[in-house]
Amino acid sequence: MAILNYTTVISSDKTISEIQRCLVKHGASKITTDYDTQGLPTAVTFCLMMNERLVGFSLPANYMGVLRAMKNDRDVPRKLCNPE
Repeated sequence: MAILNYTTVISSDKTISEIQRCLVKHGASKITTDYDTQGLPTAVTFCLMMNERLVGFSLPANYMGVLRAMKNDRDVPRKLCNPE
């Protein structure tokens, strides 16, 4: 199955910053970003107050799965098949 909009010129740091701003706007606290050994983001984790309880959430970034799918798609140019 093809991946829609698999290319972008926006850096992952800018995307994470935009996600964090949106989360804060909607009441999130304790926002953290997890990275792998290559310095690529793997998840954004945050907390929201719900019914007077702090609830944790994680937004994983499965970039290796996406990269694998892109490499298997013959329509994706090989130069675009990279972790970033």
